[in-house]
Amino acid sequence: EFELFDPAKPPTEPGLGSIGVEGEKPPDDNT
Repeated sequence: EFELFDPAKPPTEPGLGSIGVEGEKPPDDNT
């Protein structure tokens, strides 16, 4: 599992999933 994908915050693109989050992931990922 990629830490980019967080169950708490759904991906920007529900279809792409982690692929969408990869480029448009929130800065909160630093946590």
